[in-house]
Amino acid sequence: MKKPKGCFLIILIFFAFIVLIGLIGAWNNYKNAKASESWPSTNGFIISSMVKTDLGKSDDDEPKYKASITYKYTIDGIEYTGERISFSAGTFLKKGKADSLVFRYPKGKKVKVYYDPEKLHDAVLERGRSSSMNFPIVIGIFVIFICLIPILRVLRKKKKTNVYQQPGTISTDSTPAIGTDAKGYSSVPVTPSKAKSRKPPILLSIAFLAGGIFLIAWGANELKGAYQSKSWPSTQGKITSSYIKKQVNRDSSNRTTTSFSAMVHYRYMVGGTTYPGDRICFGGTYSGSKRSLAKKVADSYPKGKKVTVYYDPENPKGAVLKTGFRWTTFVAFILGLIFLCVGIACYISYCGGREDSLHNKMVS
Repeated sequence: MKKPKGCFLIILIFFAFIVLIGLIGAWNNYKNAKASESWPSTNGFIISSMVKTDLGKSDDDEPKYKASITYKYTIDGIEYTGERISFSAGTFLKKGKADSLVFRYPKGKKVKVYYDPEKLHDAVLERGRSSSMNFPIVIGIFVIFICLIPILRVLRKKKKTNVYQQPGTISTDSTPAIGTDAKGYSSVPVTPSKAKSRKPPILLSIAFLAGGIFLIAWGANELKGAYQSKSWPSTQGKITSSYIKKQVNRDSSNRTTTSFSAMVHYRYMVGGTTYPGDRICFGGTYSGSKRSLAKKVADSYPKGKKVTVYYDPENPKGAVLKTGFRWTTFVAFILGLIFLCVGIACYISYCGGREDSLHNKMVS
């Protein structure tokens, strides 16, 4: 088996990173589902129930169907709104599955709501785990294991030692000897073209290293904030605006790409002072090419909705609507680690290319 090198190895690392992000999300969902088995319950009622259809970006995309069910429940005199049915229910390719959920939870029906005692705004109608939740975790672990095999082969590969011949020991024959010297090292000189091909630009190494350090620092700050937010006090707030931001970017080839982001603004009061806020959670919310996903976030926080705001007691200007970790919280930190590893690998390869060039000069 030929060992992966260069761009293929970088692509493999990024692919493993994407799978890892998905695996973290699946595992986090599994843990929450397991924890919900011991959640307390309260009475609630369905305020809206319908099937939403996502036709995709093109005619070739298969339509997806989601049971959009919203319910209200009250805890200690405070009213909350929930949309999660269960930790396994989501988007379906078959409309019948979404229809069955809407039929099960029609508008106006009284239901039992299970809520997180530590985060009262997190609730479900159906608690516990399902067997289908194990499948993505098992597949994710298997794919990462397969990706790690060639990556570890490269990382464990020992750096070859080039022994440069001293002046006066080179054969007078114009053709270099092929094979090994008395000590068992290769005596074949590296041609300039080969040495150059193995030498990635030093600027690329610096760019990856700098980007990695920046992302790690930023990601660590997000992780710290997410961890601390779990113990933040809460207060009541109100959504002042909620909309979808559209951004069109044009590249050097005059091609355009469109991205959509959910923008949510709210106000809350702490100690008699009113503060504005726009952060939903640490790690950010959806921002990408699908407008439907951004709309889903914006629709969760309509203008005028009363929400629970969690604020930093040392700096009340810092606040979120959702505390703790999300899978997006880990993205920047993990991406920074990958950039840092790629930068180190490029630098090691660059140094190896310099040694090959020096070897070539000494034997030629």
